[in-house]
Amino acid sequence: MRWWRPVTFFACLGGCELASEADFAAQSRTAQGVIAWYRNYVELLRRLRSGRTPTAVVGFAGQGGVSEGVRRAGGAAHSQDIVDQPRYVRRYGEETFSVGDSRDVTELKRLKKATGAFLTLGSPTCKAHSTARMRGEPSEEAMIAQTRDAYVEAGGLYVIENVVGARGEMKEGVMPRGSFFGLKVDRPRRLESNFQLHIDRALKEGGDRLRRRTCTGMRRRWRRLDPFGRPEMRDCCGGNIWAVQGDKPLRCTLEECADAMGTDRDHMDYDGLAQSLPPVYVVSGSLVRRACGKSRATLGSRL
Repeated sequence: MRWWRPVTFFACLGGCELASEADFAAQSRTAQGVIAWYRNYVELLRRLRSGRTPTAVVGFAGQGGVSEGVRRAGGAAHSQDIVDQPRYVRRYGEETFSVGDSRDVTELKRLKKATGAFLTLGSPTCKAHSTARMRGEPSEEAMIAQTRDAYVEAGGLYVIENVVGARGEMKEGVMPRGSFFGLKVDRPRRLESNFQLHIDRALKEGGDRLRRRTCTGMRRRWRRLDPFGRPEMRDCCGGNIWAVQGDKPLRCTLEECADAMGTDRDHMDYDGLAQSLPPVYVVSGSLVRRACGKSRATLGSRL
């Protein structure tokens, strides 16, 4: 009996079609230009709030990926997590962090009132929806519906972030990727909100072109499967992006993983990076501009 194993052809063509460092740098410069423009909206919101720094309450904060994005956008964050986060406190200060359940409506209302927050951001645990889970039960329950109910009852603007596999649980929104910002991770994340979000054409079109020329190759954490469900015998290429997932770095240092995610090298440990949203996803302006527009209309009625 003869066995036939089909040959799989990948878009990277064995590494011949991979984007160069210059390609990543060019898209990063484009993203920085977009970000610089959107900082105008933060300053506008600050003026509408009589000079007060725009503030967000961040639930399920972890070590502070979302909170760092708020800070880089020119805002401030008060973050909450169910467990102590020493790295977060060391970076941002004890007064900016609370231990608690980010689905607790009473606590959310208290934090929003105390901080004057105009926006609530949440990244409920994603393990129940992760496409990286191959077998067994998730170690944590799904929390998206509970988080949404709490945010709606607490009132005001909100954004919920989660993994691609949560599509059935989340309402329609946008899905940024690392390539949109010239990052060396794919990192697609779904964003659901109760106000309109969008991704700028300069980010989407340039990012899609760049993504077509990216590949994890030998940096993949789990081997690809062929059409018969068997692991591929060899890697397609050396790769030019990293897979920042799992419980430890794979073929990369902690510093390389931090650079790929666009975080400061001394901010998080690997576990924090693997669970984090790249800060630039928040800074990019989709959240800033639309939230600012909503708040301007609300504040304008009071002036």
